[in-house]
Amino acid sequence: MTLLRRLGSGALRWARRRVAGVDQLGAWDLVLSVMVLFAFAVAQPLLDLLGRNPEFFLARAAPKIDIWLVVLAAVLILPSLLALVAWGARAIHPIVGAVVHSIIFTVLGAAMAIALIEHSPARELPDWAELAVAALVGVALWDVFIHFAWARAAVRFASIGPLVFAAAFALFSPTAQLLSAAGPLEKPAGVVVDNPVPVVLVVFDEFPLASLIDAEGNIPERIYPTFARLAEEGVWFRNAVGVEQQTEEAIPTILTGRHPADRDAIPTASDYPLNLFSLLADVYEIRASESVTELCPSYACSNRTRVVSPPADRWPTLASDLSIVSAHLLLPPDLTRGLPSIRQTWGDFAGATPEAREQFNLIGRFNEVLDEDRRKQVARFIGMLAQPTNRPTFYFAHLLFPHVPWTYLPNGQAYSVQTPAPGSTAIGWASDEWLVMQAYQRHLLQVQYADTIVGRIIATLESRGVYDDALILIVADHGAADAPDIDFRRAITDATVGHIAAVPMFLKMPGEKDGHVDDYRAETTDVLPTIADVLGMTVPWEVEGTSLLSTDRPTRTSSTMIGSRGSVTFDASGNEKLEVAAWKESWFLDGEPFGLAPRGYHDLLGTSLASLRPTDDTGLEVQIRRASQYSDLDPTAEPFPAQVTGTLTGSAAFNGDVVLAISLNGRVEAVVRTFDTDGRTTSFQAILPPEAFRAGANRIEVVLVDGTAGTRSYSLASG
Repeated sequence: MTLLRRLGSGALRWARRRVAGVDQLGAWDLVLSVMVLFAFAVAQPLLDLLGRNPEFFLARAAPKIDIWLVVLAAVLILPSLLALVAWGARAIHPIVGAVVHSIIFTVLGAAMAIALIEHSPARELPDWAELAVAALVGVALWDVFIHFAWARAAVRFASIGPLVFAAAFALFSPTAQLLSAAGPLEKPAGVVVDNPVPVVLVVFDEFPLASLIDAEGNIPERIYPTFARLAEEGVWFRNAVGVEQQTEEAIPTILTGRHPADRDAIPTASDYPLNLFSLLADVYEIRASESVTELCPSYACSNRTRVVSPPADRWPTLASDLSIVSAHLLLPPDLTRGLPSIRQTWGDFAGATPEAREQFNLIGRFNEVLDEDRRKQVARFIGMLAQPTNRPTFYFAHLLFPHVPWTYLPNGQAYSVQTPAPGSTAIGWASDEWLVMQAYQRHLLQVQYADTIVGRIIATLESRGVYDDALILIVADHGAADAPDIDFRRAITDATVGHIAAVPMFLKMPGEKDGHVDDYRAETTDVLPTIADVLGMTVPWEVEGTSLLSTDRPTRTSSTMIGSRGSVTFDASGNEKLEVAAWKESWFLDGEPFGLAPRGYHDLLGTSLASLRPTDDTGLEVQIRRASQYSDLDPTAEPFPAQVTGTLTGSAAFNGDVVLAISLNGRVEAVVRTFDTDGRTTSFQAILPPEAFRAGANRIEVVLVDGTAGTRSYSLASG
């Protein structure tokens, strides 16, 4: 008891000295300490990251006021509010002021310490140890500040920091170009178009060709009917590849016919004044729908197609994304694993699914976040195609499909999925091949939706009577690697060529309906020269690509894709994509996205539950998440509950991962393998065909499959 009393009295004396120290601080020192520490702990790393990534603002068509608002919030508004809280607390009572100031100061100091730790050998410490060290550093900084005049003088001197950080962002970062007034743009002169036919150029994003073909390199018509039609009526360049890994460089490359000369350029008309838009501007009406670029100059696209939402709609999403980015910057990596990834998309990080919102709400995110429905862009583009015109028209769309997040069924209906996908590592994939393939199934469903989109485009052109006369070019900027043991699914390496480099490329010529397959090594630099060739134009700048219709196109024995980890050169055989397609087909029956099953169990798909004759009362219990939604189902509802998730419990003896047959209304619609992600829970997930559901009540039953073909037994789980 004597020791406890001594400790208590010592702690009391320590607290009294610090209360006295805070009470002696001038109001200006109190306010400055919070604002300066916030600037160094939060504003500087945030503005540095956003300054290096202008695509964050380009992707949301953010006006200049939004960018300036972010700067002001980071260096002035938020730190001022915190400082006001500290000052107000001291006005209430010295002890309250000391406690509040110490908490704010310690948290900000700890945030700075975490950033230093993450760049030192101490980053190998466990999270709890790293946080403890950071907290001790924060307490020590606070103690030094309130007791030493030189520390307070240093803070006063550092008060210029927020201005420096804001100036660096607004004047010298790549994003600064979005804030400056664009000068006169270079414009091609004397452009002549001999064959002014309608032009439709659609660029899909993150679309590997291997997702579209079978192991022999053909397109299954029953799965992708529109792409198969394009292959029959146009020229399918089956051996096409992208040459830039990142969309920010890939789209300008497609629209200029050459690699970016300046690797620090951002995808705007200011940095790329000579592009397909400016080339056609004098002759063509341009109807463009850009996603993450602003390459169409204002003189060519005066009626901007990138809709800017009202502040009440866009600012909550902007604030949400910034909070997620800040959390990734300020927390140790292990503590950010439950956060939505910021490296898969350009925005709306947590708004992909209700599950993502629900997950982030647990750590204090907004209760409501507006989803960015990518189907709206598709609808706007279809609307552009449907509008009559008296001039030759160039229609352009860069569509973020089948890009993640994968949340759309083949018909375009949104569905709910487990997020993050089991087996993912936020930006890559772990080693569990089955879990990766279940995520890959979602990708294939969105590839089918891309096929649906192209079908709508063609139908709209046909309804206007311009399909036959139009030049249509469908291409993708790059692919993505969705396979086991991939640390970054977007990085081009020797191992990911078949996933990332090989892309779809279809050309439908005006007035032609008899197509063919061309296995020439086409590259995305060829898009602009090919369009110019069809239109009878001369490109007034040097291009690196060639017209794919030229009789003297160069022989290519290899291609090179430039990526974040350097350049990768590969031969022109195209075998890599066939290997990926063969691997895909080993998991999916006939390549059908709903044909996924563990190897050796595809025969169960489509069988009746009754024919399996499962035994009852095994002691195994199943709990299906949100089971009530299947009791009164609206087939048109969004999000549609196509993914069934649940857990297994009970006294039944099973070790490790097991195979389950999922029956919907008496028919096996999915065969899956269980997984265990937390060491305690046996879980499962399955995406069921939407047409297998019926309006009203649906019965889902889970059967444990034991043994191999010929010696199997089936046990019906209760629940």
